[in-house]
Order: sequence, then structure tokens, then C-alpha cells
Amino acid sequence: MSNEEMALKLNEISKAKKQYNKLKAKIEQLQDDLKQEMINRGQEEEIIGDYTVQCISYDCAQFDMNRFKEEHGRLYKRFAVPTTRRRLTIR
Repeated sequence: MSNEEMALKLNEISKAKKQYNKLKAKIEQLQDDLKQEMINRGQEEEIIGDYTVQCISYDCAQFDMNRFKEEHGRLYKRFAVPTTRRRLTIR
């Protein structure tokens, strides 16, 4: 692949990322608006047109890897599995 072909692909990636970010932000804003409206209505589930909308609160637990690593370093090293990944960075 020539540098010109790579430049075209990089430009295409840049445009697609901009479109993606705009759409993602729009979707997140619309979802936040719906969540807030469900909270304001005091509803967890509602049928609106062809859609069933749910806004349910739930608790979950997340593993704090950084804290575990700090407090139990040797145990962390014993179970940590080294992997190799490849990252493409475009600036």
C-alpha cells in the first residue's frame, strides 16, 4: 500500500470517527433525557408507542484491581497473566 493510499484511509478514519463521536454524543444525550423523564414520572417501565422503556436502578460490584495490586502485590503478580497487544495510534 502506498503512502497516498494510507493517507486516504487515514482521512476516511478521521471523518468516520468524527461522525461516530457526534452520533454517540447524540444517542447518550437522548438516553439521558429519557432516563430523566422516567425518573421525573416515577416510572421504571412504560409502554410508549411501539416501545417498552425501562429505567431500572440496580446495584453492582466492581473489582478494584488497583487497590488489590497495592494491598496484595505478590498475589496480584502470581495471578496476572502477561499478554501482548498491538495498538494503532493516529494523531
